[in-house]
Amino acid sequence: MINNNYNLPPEKIYYLLKQDFESMWNCLAQKEDKEIAKGNFNFALLDMIILEFISRYCNMDETGKTLKEFSDVLYGINKRYFIKLSLSEKIKLNFSLPYHNEPERIGNGKYANDELLWVLFDLIRNGMAHNYQEIIGKFEDGHYLWISISGPRYGETLDKIDVKISHLGHLGYGTVNKDIYKVLFSSDNNVILYFMPEIMFKELIEAVEKSEIFKKNLNYPYFEREIKMKRNEFLAILFHSYEISKNNRRKLE
Repeated sequence: MINNNYNLPPEKIYYLLKQDFESMWNCLAQKEDKEIAKGNFNFALLDMIILEFISRYCNMDETGKTLKEFSDVLYGINKRYFIKLSLSEKIKLNFSLPYHNEPERIGNGKYANDELLWVLFDLIRNGMAHNYQEIIGKFEDGHYLWISISGPRYGETLDKIDVKISHLGHLGYGTVNKDIYKVLFSSDNNVILYFMPEIMFKELIEAVEKSEIFKKNLNYPYFEREIKMKRNEFLAILFHSYEISKNNRRKLE
């Protein structure tokens, strides 16, 4: 993790993430055509990218104060993220997400926690990044956990969404109900958890604004990858490949 001066500042990356979510959501919310895709999975993934970005930034405060402050603000906004699940094996990450019960430090810079937010991050972030669907969770008794992800509804641009009302259904579950904001148990006792990307997005943004984390001017832990060859060798191989392609095109002409 290094800052090589070619990376965007953290505030700029946060701005772009925020603008991308808002622009795409509002654009799709104005499409009346029910046949078009609404980007549900994309918005859930963007939520998790924003969550990871904020968390990694806060983790750069070695005192832990910035992450604790952000966690407390988010807890005040929506306590459901921090429901303790008492997992027999906690979710492990090489950085800490926001928390209410302080995560366990397990060495090598890793953290472990069993709050709902950590489970959501694992199932949605890793599932979307690798399979383009959430990971299906399997309980120890053989039943399954599905996460039902919603998307933009016609006419509901972000400015028209009342978080106080809508968040009642976000992370909800229950019996079969005509109310769109309720979630259901299926007949075979598997669980469906309802996830509303627009609510998590608005709650994360509210927490950032209230905690003012970017006023801390922390360094961001940018990644860097070594490419195991020299620059000139790389350019020579590309040039040679392009020349071959160019000559082949000329032959076809």
